[in-house]
Amino acid sequence: MQKQRSITGEDLLNMNQVAELLGLKRGTIRDWLLQRRLPYVRLSRRAIRVRRADVVAFIEKSSVAARRSE
Repeated sequence: MQKQRSITGEDLLNMNQVAELLGLKRGTIRDWLLQRRLPYVRLSRRAIRVRRADVVAFIEKSSVAARRSE
């Protein structure tokens, strides 16, 4: 049986933290959330958080491999 890990405050990022982590503007992150490019958790009407693991997965999914130099 797999042990369930509890979620800490460090696992959930607000839009400012996501923007800083990705080096983007807060408005870009807001747009991405509205377009559902990033999954999010709605804690209340105004409190929206993004799981750190989802940001990491987004980065990995969006990464483009370098070409081999010949």
